[in-house]
Amino acid sequence: MTWQCDVQQAWAWSQDASNVLIDVRSIEDRISTGMPKGAIFKHWSDLREDLDSLITAHQKILVICAVGQESLDFCHQLNNPALEGKLYSVEAGFDGWFMEDLPVTHCDATEERQRYDRQMRLKGFGQAGQDKLSASHVLIVGVGGLGVPSLQYLAAAGVGEITIIDDDVVSLSNLPRQVIFESDQIGKPKVTAAKSWVEKQNPGVKVNAINQRLSQLNAPLLLETVDLILDCSDNFQTRLTINQNCMKLSKPWIFAAITDFEFQLSFFDATDIQAPCFCCLFPEVDARQDRQCDTLGVLGTTPGVAGILQANESLKYLLSLTEPLKGKLLIQNLLTHQSKVIKYRARTDCPHHRN
Repeated sequence: MTWQCDVQQAWAWSQDASNVLIDVRSIEDRISTGMPKGAIFKHWSDLREDLDSLITAHQKILVICAVGQESLDFCHQLNNPALEGKLYSVEAGFDGWFMEDLPVTHCDATEERQRYDRQMRLKGFGQAGQDKLSASHVLIVGVGGLGVPSLQYLAAAGVGEITIIDDDVVSLSNLPRQVIFESDQIGKPKVTAAKSWVEKQNPGVKVNAINQRLSQLNAPLLLETVDLILDCSDNFQTRLTINQNCMKLSKPWIFAAITDFEFQLSFFDATDIQAPCFCCLFPEVDARQDRQCDTLGVLGTTPGVAGILQANESLKYLLSLTEPLKGKLLIQNLLTHQSKVIKYRARTDCPHHRN
């Protein structure tokens, strides 16, 4: 089965409008060297998803990568006899195209394309996934050891709007864990410092900074306008407030908590009336237990890992990549590297759960 054509043949075929030449190289390569004249760009993920429609619309599909190997592997992986004579890997890739002195055009890539290129290459992501993130609004409750890494990775991924709420100020003891803050920001509101950091790192993300503590008074209005809530607080009273209001407003939220070198993580989906809530998992929780949290020690890497996993669960949910940790509690010890996932169900006797 022949899957290859040489660059001269690819150039000749690409002059016919019934055929299409697709450049799948990285954004860095295309900007530095240009693109074959007449070629269009697609990420591998988009090419896989669009292949059927491309076959319907074109006589021949010519795929060009850097040296011809990735595109050939792609054809071999498909291993579909029906594609013979339709799908071709351009032998020697762009290197061969360049050496044959075939026409090249300048690549104009938007800032968004350049910034998010690597994640947009993932299967199931592409431009559609990036558009989903750009249209998403996430609320992060607490900008501390959990909230900082969550904020960093959600902003870096291009979540379009992030609201952060916290009434605390930066202190010297925060710096080993909350690594976006600097010594000269001690005494400043955390939300102000965090907003400034995001605006420098990714100006395309809108950040709403609220220098308050989440309460029953402000929670309904804040939660109503967002797609997802991250509980990055350090107290049960805030979690109970989040749970109660998410149940009322049918909003999903992600919980994380730290104890010594161990963290817990779970996803509560209040959009699903059958899904368990926070109080189904922790029926004996009492806000009076908050006083115990103040005396605990913590190493910065523990909330750092947990916060990144909160961001990861957020991206999974916003992109509909796979089932989140709904009805499951992840417990992981970073000292022993032991981890387990505990399944739990909605409790019929839970006073907070909608039966």
